[in-house]
Formats: sequence, structure tokens, C-alpha cells
Amino acid sequence: MPALVGRTSTLGLTQEPEAYVAMRVNKGIEWALAEHQGLARGVNTENGKITSGAVAKALGFS
Repeated sequence: MPALVGRTSTLGLTQEPEAYVAMRVNKGIEWALAEHQGLARGVNTENGKITSGAVAKALGFS
């Protein structure tokens, strides 16, 4: 977003994630991940283990 519209870009970047945070708080993380595929794709770790192959490779794990 253009730097000339700092307030607008700040509002856009802070209000969009609010729905995901509310979903997690109201329904729990397991439900939110099951219901929202895009949110689930953003998970890189679970229960202390790396779930993303790209992240594991970047960190030197096989």
C-alpha cells in the first residue's frame, strides 16, 4: 500500500486480521483451522513440531 496514505493502509492492515482473531477467540483454534482453509495453510508449527516442509528446509531440518 502506498506510503502516502499511511492512515488508510494502517486501518486496512489492522482491521482485516481482526476477523481471524475473533474467530479463534470465539470458536477455538482447532475449529478456526478446520473452517478456514486459508488460515490453516498459514500454520507452520503444531504441538512443537514444524508442519511446513519449506520452513523445515529453510531452518536446516530434513
